Formats: sequence, C-alpha cells, structure tokens
Amino acid sequence: MTTSVFTICATHELIVGGQFLGLAPDGVDSDAALHQGRQRVWTACLRAGRFTAHATLGARVQSILWNAPAAAPPTVTVSVVDDAGIAHLVQASAGASGSLIFGGDGLLLLPNWAITVASSLPCNAVGRATVCVTPGWQVMPGYPAT
Repeated sequence: MTTSVFTICATHELIVGGQFLGLAPDGVDSDAALHQGRQRVWTACLRAGRFTAHATLGARVQSILWNAPAAAPPTVTVSVVDDAGIAHLVQASAGASGSLIFGGDGLLLLPNWAITVASSLPCNAVGRATVCVTPGWQVMPGYPAT
C-alpha cells in the first residue's frame, strides 16, 4: 500500500470459476485509490480469501461478509491464522452467503496474523468477501513503537 492510512475495509472479488482458498488475492489491487486509502478492493481474482493484519498495529476485526455462489451450497470456513501459520477455526457454515459480526472490541488479530475465508466450491457467478477492521494492537503511552 502506498499510503500510511489504516485500511478499514478490504474486499476480494472473484471471477466466475474463482474460489476462496484462504490465500492472498491474485487480482488487481485498487491500492490507496478508494476513499483516501480507507478501502481496498482486489478485483478479477481467481483465488483469494487471506486478509492479513497490519504488520505493526495488528487489527480488530469488526465484521466479515461473504458471498460465494456455487453450483451447490458450499461450506465456507473462516479461520484466524497466527504468525506460526497455525489456523484456528472461527466458524464453518453451509450456504453461499453469510456474515460474522464481532461485538464489543471485535476479534483481535496481532501483527501479521490473518483472517482467512475458504469455500469448498468454486464460484459460478462473481463472489465477494469483505473484512472490516479498526486499528488493533495499540502502543501504550511511554513505550516505543516497534
């Protein structure tokens, strides 16, 4: 990203035949062009679904929304992947679309942790997954940032 603005919403958009695999998006990145860098959208993805937290600040996930239309109802799994690469299941659900809303302070992701969205089937129409966050890992007053 070419700006120091903290991105609030990130969206991965799949083409027909694309699949959420919990991987970094391979499509075209809007970079910092949308809403002064507060939103990023990757379009024309064949694979996607990995949303990595800020390398220094981490993030607090407020919501995850997905639509993964398929020929049959897919199973969509949402997981947290820690910095050791270990996936921790948050939810698995049957159906093409759904959402998770985290109340209170949200779901904390430490720096470089990730949320992954994975679908058991490829999309037969355009699919999208969006993760909305707020800054998470905060530096306490009097302590240097690392």
